[in-house]
Amino acid sequence: MKTKISACLAAGLAVIATMTIQPDEAKACNAEGYIGSICWTANNFCPYGYVRANGATYSVHEYQALAVVYQNTYGGSWQQGTFAVPNLMGREPVGTGTGPGLTTKEAGYPVNGTEASLIPPLAHNHGVALSADSGISVAVQTQGGTERTPGGNVPAAPLAPTAQMYASSTNVAMADGSVSANIAGQAVVSGTTPSSHQPQPIPVLGPQLVMTACVNYYGNFPVNPN
Repeated sequence: MKTKISACLAAGLAVIATMTIQPDEAKACNAEGYIGSICWTANNFCPYGYVRANGATYSVHEYQALAVVYQNTYGGSWQQGTFAVPNLMGREPVGTGTGPGLTTKEAGYPVNGTEASLIPPLAHNHGVALSADSGISVAVQTQGGTERTPGGNVPAAPLAPTAQMYASSTNVAMADGSVSANIAGQAVVSGTTPSSHQPQPIPVLGPQLVMTACVNYYGNFPVNPN
């Protein structure tokens, strides 16, 4: 099998040698594009000389020049005489190398990401503006109490004159909405405070437009200047 692959690559190189070394100006998604380059089109199909950049596997014999360019960077097996094209379905291209404060990126290795990131909450304070007309009210029940525990409940009228309805300290929160306030003209209602140990997801995906990514396999062979 290795002999067949070597012969196939040799034949591919022979075909490449017959191509124009200095072609005309290359344009995206046309016959003058460079083999292995990727173009984007608003069509729902790729033009002649291009295949979709969807991670598909192809035969080395069928696409010899493209196989020489890509080799097995994006998948496939030389032992089985196959190679794969990049998969840009639902993905954005990322440049290779290392950016300031970033990890190294290599061709062929997908960068797994999500449409939302979990950002742990930071300790912070919310300033409250109080004015002379700020009003605070506490919701209570004028009828006799029916619950024994204060958790999730509100103060109620005692059923007996000797009932003790208050304590000198607190260890539990009343029901949501029991306390409301008008602070600087804005209504504020009591509620449950999210735990500092529960990071909340925030969207990090910007506006996008879905298009078709196409890989050139029948254009001009790219010459490495190095």
